[in-house]
Amino acid sequence: GAAEFIHGADERVLGHMGGGAAAIVSAVANGSWGGGSINYAGAYVATRYLHDKIKEAGGSGLKDLMQYMAEDTSRTLDQAIAATTNYAGKVTFMADFQANGANYITNNMDLTNADTGAIGGLDADGGGIVTAENVVDEQGHGYAEDPLESFNVTFAETYRNVASTRSMTFQVGAANGMTLDLEFGAIGVDALSLGNVDSSLFTGSIVGLADAAIEQVSAERAKYGALMNRLESTISTLQVEHENTSAARSRIVDVDYASETANLSANTIVRNAAQAMLAQANSQPNMVLSLLRPA
Repeated sequence: GAAEFIHGADERVLGHMGGGAAAIVSAVANGSWGGGSINYAGAYVATRYLHDKIKEAGGSGLKDLMQYMAEDTSRTLDQAIAATTNYAGKVTFMADFQANGANYITNNMDLTNADTGAIGGLDADGGGIVTAENVVDEQGHGYAEDPLESFNVTFAETYRNVASTRSMTFQVGAANGMTLDLEFGAIGVDALSLGNVDSSLFTGSIVGLADAAIEQVSAERAKYGALMNRLESTISTLQVEHENTSAARSRIVDVDYASETANLSANTIVRNAAQAMLAQANSQPNMVLSLLRPA
């Protein structure tokens, strides 16, 4: 409830008013917690109700209760309620809230104006109007650079579910080491953190999750496109090598052995005859010279 009270949850409460204010109160006052949107709506109303009761007791609101517990970590919520309100403890507060919470929603909460019901805003404390846009400061007004530095903010892991990544290795050549490594990231609803999305969440939260999921899917598609280009290039190279090898093999296999053997024999005879004729021609001058020599 305190987390909802920080940014205000009038919109959430208004969304469940169709079932009646009593149903919203019962969602938290009956002691059970279903974890649904109506439970968060009820917890927000209870926290805001407690905020008003602390101010009625002379305090400044929920801040007093938080500060009381922060000063001594051994203090319980029951002790904090007793110390900051006119209630004896948590049980008496919840009993009062269960009895009067529905009337509080109907008579004390304006769910239709621009204010979100956030702490310090118009509805809760008579301050300025806090809308869904300005509830988190985006401009410089002397505040810290990070307006959420005092909060524990948890962002959902979207596609960065590295544990779901799979890799494959392809042999793309004849030699050892001529491989191509491919990695495939998971893009299912669980890996994109969309498996447990509550449709009753604020529209901005759902859009943020959807944008993050689309961004990851686009990144995976780009990666797959690059991998496909590499595979197509490798396939093209292998096809050229295959065609060259097939052509060379065809020239060897398709040779007529008998014909080539006959041609080789004929060429050998011609070559030998030519050599014999050349040797005889070279011997003629020697014979003439031998006749001219004196006896």
